[in-house]
Amino acid sequence: MERIKGAKVLVAEDNVLNQVLVEGFLTEAGLGVVIAENGKQAVELAGKTKFDLILMDLQMPEMDGFDAARSILEQHSPYHVPIIAMTANAMDRDRERCLAAGMVDHIAKPIELNVLFDTLLKWIPAIECGPSTGDVHNVTDNRVFLPKHLAGIDIAEGMKSANGNPEFYITLLTLFVKDHGKANRIISQALIRNDIDLAHRTAHTLKGVAGGIGAQALYESSQKVETALEKNQLTRLDALMENLAGDLTRVVEDLEQKILPQSLDDAEKTVTQPVDMEKLRSLLDDFQQLAKALDPDIDRKAQEINRLLHLHDSPLKKISIALLDYAENLNFDEALKTLEKLKKNTG
Repeated sequence: MERIKGAKVLVAEDNVLNQVLVEGFLTEAGLGVVIAENGKQAVELAGKTKFDLILMDLQMPEMDGFDAARSILEQHSPYHVPIIAMTANAMDRDRERCLAAGMVDHIAKPIELNVLFDTLLKWIPAIECGPSTGDVHNVTDNRVFLPKHLAGIDIAEGMKSANGNPEFYITLLTLFVKDHGKANRIISQALIRNDIDLAHRTAHTLKGVAGGIGAQALYESSQKVETALEKNQLTRLDALMENLAGDLTRVVEDLEQKILPQSLDDAEKTVTQPVDMEKLRSLLDDFQQLAKALDPDIDRKAQEINRLLHLHDSPLKKISIALLDYAENLNFDEALKTLEKLKKNTG
């Protein structure tokens, strides 16, 4: 990786766990990383900065990876930035769609570090005198405790995603519980509203992150739900969703007992600077627009608000937990009422 240190990489990925994972790998390798949370944002960022490579998730809200790739290549044809697809679907037809959209290669999820680095070396030209921001290394941190057994999880497999770093792995597991612990409920509620796109996207995302942490049974049950939705086999969903819910509950309950208490201990090390109120108000305004439009993506915005307030140990974090709960359950009325409480306390 020495010859491409200092390269600028745009990562278009809407899932927080995957953002943390990829950003951690790349920054340790000495690359500059910018995160785009959806395809539309990726297009905007690519219009402002020249990147050496773009890693593009395919299934994202607002604009998917295929349309984003086409738009970027159309507006930046002079320097032809290489765009690499990141996908949990390794089927030939998916690869063909990536190539048709102008992407030059793909990386399968869950992401393997050696495959990621080999792909970057293949497509990023050598950087002259690139600044080093770090080196890839395995870290053994005695401050964290990794159990010998976690229900439904192959720890050795999951640790590969964390490059052998137990502290980083615990961060990934914690994010999994917070961001995906109620994924079965989101899928079920989406199906009740006949929102097949949301149900499919949630199952697809759950499959990818389950594979990333080493939860093989959950990966397989999520994949079966995803496939049934793709093939419109709705009569199979009751049994498949029961299996998914069981696998997810088994994983989450054990993580809540063995991993989350360590994360709570780490909370004592939160940032002591005050919350960036301008950023918070912007997030609250975005949440309000989504909630009024009955947009199911309010849970993502609620997660951002919750993380910001917890990071700074804000006294408002209790309200943000309630906001996240209402958002994840798509209770728009209560979410808006809770939002008003937050707004009143932010001036």
